[in-house]
Amino acid sequence: MRRIALIGSLLAICPTIVWAQANFVLPAVPKEAVFNVPVNINNLPQAVVNKISVICEVHSSVNPPTNDSGGTQLAAGSESVNLVNGAYNGMVKVSFTVPATDVAKAKSWRCRMFASGPTFSQFNLDLYFNLPDAAKPAPGTTPKTSASGKYD
Repeated sequence: MRRIALIGSLLAICPTIVWAQANFVLPAVPKEAVFNVPVNINNLPQAVVNKISVICEVHSSVNPPTNDSGGTQLAAGSESVNLVNGAYNGMVKVSFTVPATDVAKAKSWRCRMFASGPTFSQFNLDLYFNLPDAAKPAPGTTPKTSASGKYD
């Protein structure tokens, strides 16, 4: 009789153990965010612009802010390339780590281009209409200087 009682006691314990294992949650881990941004720039005067920076961000909001006053940025990174004869045509890779505590909060991303040159340290190219005339886009063109989307 004791043997049967012992087996019955073990069976009563097993469902609890299985249930505990089924609800075990692994700790969050950081996630590497990698953005490969195609950049095609031509004919910028070297006296005005000699470097382009691509800055990418991950945000907690469903839509990233359209300006710098969103307060939703979780992580960011940047990469710069020098212009040669006023041009750069290629891929710019921006990578950074989203902290483990923020991975689940990440909902959107945004990448923007900034210019720098001998007379200014950094200029948001979304505002290209404020550049000196020699550095403005050709008439009739509308350059795409930023992009955003859902973060997966």
